[in-house]
Amino acid sequence: MPYFLGIDGGGSKTSAVLGDAGRERARAEGPSCKIQNVGEAAARAALQEVILQACRKAGIRPEDITAATVGISGASDPEITKRLSRLVSDLTGARVQVVGDNVVALEAAFGPGPGVVVIAGTGSIAHGRNQEGLEARAGGFGPAISDEGSGVWIGRRAVRAAAAGESPELARAALALWQLSSVAELVARANAVPAAEFARLFPSVVAAAAADDPAALRVLQEAARELAVLAKAVISRLWAGASVQVAMAGGVFANSEQVRSSFRDQIHRFSEHLRVSEAVADPALGALALARRGAACC
Repeated sequence: MPYFLGIDGGGSKTSAVLGDAGRERARAEGPSCKIQNVGEAAARAALQEVILQACRKAGIRPEDITAATVGISGASDPEITKRLSRLVSDLTGARVQVVGDNVVALEAAFGPGPGVVVIAGTGSIAHGRNQEGLEARAGGFGPAISDEGSGVWIGRRAVRAAAAGESPELARAALALWQLSSVAELVARANAVPAAEFARLFPSVVAAAAADDPAALRVLQEAARELAVLAKAVISRLWAGASVQVAMAGGVFANSEQVRSSFRDQIHRFSEHLRVSEAVADPALGALALARRGAACC
């Protein structure tokens, strides 16, 4: 029996789904395998962890996997795709394809059909495909100039609010996270090189918002607005007044009802023709579907 592997290589974690031709058999999670961030040794260790974990759960060996698809940001760089493909192939012997995280998210949300998916995890991007098969994207150019509404963006805005004295709760959370003792140290850490892991502050922002902290609520609402702007940019390029389905993917959407509800409100204000999916798409399932499809056509 052939087995297939889908991997979503996010900036904060790696998610894997193992399946046969008809059903899901096992899931696993581990550290990030984003090779351009963590390096080749750490990426290999993360991939090995999730592959072995999934195989143990499914009762198979890694070499039983026929085909695998990895979705990761930065896949437009041929060197990144080559190195990741080699790592997964070495660990499994499978035929491997590496594609963008936006590609597996779009597949998870709509299969080969039309729609727009907005991903908000450590980074962010919107990707759409219309009925004619034309595609467009917005965002996804990295934290220095883009990634609006992402976990990194939210963490940066939260630190800014803490430094400005707008939220003692966010200040306490940030100081505890980085083991600092003053706002002055927090400001220095926020501007240090290498950059602080701002996305790690996201759960604290969600918790503060749940406790009605005004600054945290504002940050999450602004994140939703930025993510809706990305969706609108793609929609404007691909459709003119047609009914469009919009989907959400990524940890920011998955873990914040505030972001989900505010995002839906922003999308509905833009046009009555837009519909936002209730469920948050699982990119690892999109990767699994692409692995199956790739094996079927080759």
